[in-house]
Amino acid sequence: MIAPQFSVALNNLGTIAYQSRYYEEVADYFRQALQQEPDGYAPLVNLGGALLSAGKIQEALEYNLRAVKAKPADALAHAQLGQSYLLLGRFDLAEVELKKSKALDPAHFSFPQLVLTELYLRQQNAASAIEELGEFLKLHPDSDRAPNLCILLEKLRGKASPHFSTGFCCGGGSGHVCCVALGRTPPVARLVAMPVCTASRRNLVRNEG
Repeated sequence: MIAPQFSVALNNLGTIAYQSRYYEEVADYFRQALQQEPDGYAPLVNLGGALLSAGKIQEALEYNLRAVKAKPADALAHAQLGQSYLLLGRFDLAEVELKKSKALDPAHFSFPQLVLTELYLRQQNAASAIEELGEFLKLHPDSDRAPNLCILLEKLRGKASPHFSTGFCCGGGSGHVCCVALGRTPPVARLVAMPVCTASRRNLVRNEG
């Protein structure tokens, strides 16, 4: 039994449990860690990510706002806040945060370009979606997603607008899921997975020590 004051241990237990995808349990670990260390950044940003994966978008927004305020130079915090806004339909704010994430770290593991692609396709802005996909492929030419994303990119380039019925989904080996749809709104669960729904603990913040 781990003593409750061990915030570091609780946070690290959460990162390990994340692989199980029991996101409610994961969120509880991070909540406990945050209770023991109210100023701790790792459990704060991790809780925001876990709540996104659990589909608790409004609650995730609260913690992701706090994470950005606590560490405005962290690309992950901006990426998760951008996802929160996107899933709440607040596209202007989502775009701002995702662009901040990209400016801080263009090759960040949360793949802000793919989330921006989703945003622009929802807005029927094919030109901007093409730009983001091109940037992603330039930065990640060896990604598992690259072949399918190239197909999507060519489809978008060959159409005046993304108004055709084919849906496109891609899943990566690291556990990320990106769902960009042409002419339809993708399921929220697939979008929620983008920055944090992953089997790799590298996407969560580990405490030092």
